[in-house]
Amino acid sequence: MPAYLGGPSWPEMDAALAAGDLPGAVRLAQDDARIDPAERQLVIGVCCSMTGRGEQAVSALSDSLRAFAPTQPARAAVAAVFLGRLHFFGFDSPAVAAGWFARARRLVADRPDCLEAALVALPLPGCDIPDIARLHEDATRALSIARSFGEPNIQAKALADLGTAQVSRALVAEGMELLDEAMSMVLSGEASSPIAAVEVVCNLLSACARVGDLDRADQWTRAAERHLGLGVDRGPAFLYAHCRSHLGLILCDVGRWDEAEVALRLAGGRAPYGGARIAGQSRAALAELWIAQGRLADARRLIVDRADHPDTVLPLAALLMAEGHHGDAVVVARRGIELMGDDRVRIARLLVICVQAALARGDLAGARSAAGELDLLAADRDLPVLRARAALARGALAQAVGNGEAADAAFADGLAALVNHQWPILRAELNLSRARLLADSDPSAAVDAARSAHLTYERLGAPAAADTAALLTGLGVPTRARTQRADATASLSGREEQVLELLRDGLSNAEIAARLHNSVRTIEHHVSAVLAKLGLRSRAEAAAYAVSLEVQGRSAAPAAGGRTG
Repeated sequence: MPAYLGGPSWPEMDAALAAGDLPGAVRLAQDDARIDPAERQLVIGVCCSMTGRGEQAVSALSDSLRAFAPTQPARAAVAAVFLGRLHFFGFDSPAVAAGWFARARRLVADRPDCLEAALVALPLPGCDIPDIARLHEDATRALSIARSFGEPNIQAKALADLGTAQVSRALVAEGMELLDEAMSMVLSGEASSPIAAVEVVCNLLSACARVGDLDRADQWTRAAERHLGLGVDRGPAFLYAHCRSHLGLILCDVGRWDEAEVALRLAGGRAPYGGARIAGQSRAALAELWIAQGRLADARRLIVDRADHPDTVLPLAALLMAEGHHGDAVVVARRGIELMGDDRVRIARLLVICVQAALARGDLAGARSAAGELDLLAADRDLPVLRARAALARGALAQAVGNGEAADAAFADGLAALVNHQWPILRAELNLSRARLLADSDPSAAVDAARSAHLTYERLGAPAAADTAALLTGLGVPTRARTQRADATASLSGREEQVLELLRDGLSNAEIAARLHNSVRTIEHHVSAVLAKLGLRSRAEAAAYAVSLEVQGRSAAPAAGGRTG
C-alpha cells in the first residue's frame, strides 16, 4: 500500500490512502478480516496519529509492534517509527521519540537493505532533522533503497529530505531541483501516500523559508492546496499550519509584514489541531515577526514557555539581542549553532547575532571569531544572502576597530550581493550601517544610504525607522518616522472591519448586507477588498483570521528592537 509502509497487497487501502480518506482507511482496517491483524493495527495507528487521536494511535501502534517483533522485525520497525513520530509531533517529546527511533534501527539492523530500512533511516521530515550531514548521508542511502524496490513514496520523501540537506548546506540550486522533483511526484499522483505528500510539502516550504524564495513557495503552495484539498477548514491541520508558518517567515524576510502576520496568525489558529510540536513552531514563527516589528513583550509571551526548546533558538536569540541581554543572546545563539551542525543558512543568522552582541559588550575577540566563522561559511557558496550576512558582520567588526575603509568595502560588498534579490530588511540594515559609518567623512553618501534604509523601515513601520529619521535629521535632512500600526487590519476601512467581524460569525453576504443595511453587491465588493488587502484566499480564512485576533490578541505598542541580519 502507498503509505510507504510496505506490507501485503491491499488495493482498497491503497485507494483510501491515495484519496486522503483517513477515517475510511481506519474503518477498512477495522473490518477487513483478510489482512493480518498486526498490519491492520499498524494502519489504524498511523491514521489516528494523523488525525489528532494520539492515545488511540499509541495503543494501536504498540499492539502492532508487539505482534510483529518476534517474527517480522522489519514490520515492527515501521510501528516503532510512527510511535516516535507521534511522540515527536503530537506530544512534543523528542527524547521519547529518539528512543523509538533507536528501537526501529535495532529492528532492521540485520536487514539493512530492506524497504523498511529506508523509512527507518529517515523517520522525520528532513526539515526537522538538525544534523544536516547525517541527513544527507541517510537520505542518499534511503533513496538508493527505494529506487531498488521501485517504491515512489519513499523516493519522493528521500528526494525532498536530500534537497533540504543541500539547501541547508547553501547548495541551493541543487537542493531546490531535488525538492521540485519530489513535489512533482506528489502532485502527479506518482507518490500517492498522504504521508509522503505532507513530508515533501513541509520540506519544500522549510527550504524556501531558509533562503527567502517566496516565488517558489507561493507557486508550489497554491498547487499543493489545489491537489491536496488543503485549507484552513480542511485537510491535515499539521500541513496547513506548517505551510502557513513558513510562508509567513518568508513574507517577513521580504518585507511584506502585513501578509506575514495574517499567514502566521492563520497558522497559529490551526496548529493546535496538528500537535504540540507544530503549535510551538507556529508561535516561534510569529515571535520572529513581532521581534522584527519591535513587539518584544508580545514575542516573549509567545516563546517564554519553550525557552529551552530547539525550535525557539532563533527567535529567542534575536529577542535577547533586542532587549539588550547581549551575553545571554550569545549563549543561546551558540547553543543553536551547536545543534544545527552543517546548516549554514540558519547558522549564519545566529553568527550575525554573536558578532553584534559581542561588539555591544566590547568583546572584540568574540566578534572576530564569529565573523571569521561567517566568512568561512560563505566562502565556497554562491548564496547572496550568506555573502551579505558575512559582509554585514565583517563591516561591523572593521568599524569597531577603526578601519573605516574596510568597513565601507564590506558594507558595499553586502549590498552588491543583494542586487536583484529579495532581502529588503537585510539591505536596509547594511545601508543604515554604512550611513552611520560615513556620517562624518562623507555626509552626502551617508544621506543617500540613510534615505534608502529609511524608505524600507518607514514603509514597514519598523522600529529602526526612528534611527534612520534621527540620523537623517542630524545630517541636515529633517525626517520623521511614522508609528507602527497595530496589525494588518489597519489597512481596512471601518466598513471593511465590520464585514471582517461578521465573516468571523459565518454570515453570508445577504446576511451581512441586512445587518449593515447595504446591498448584497456592495457587501460582495467589501468581502473581496478584505480578502485582497489581507492576502486571504477564502471566507473561511477570513473567519479564522478574525478569530485569531481575539484568541491570540492584538499586539501591544512596539518597543525598540528588530530582527537581526
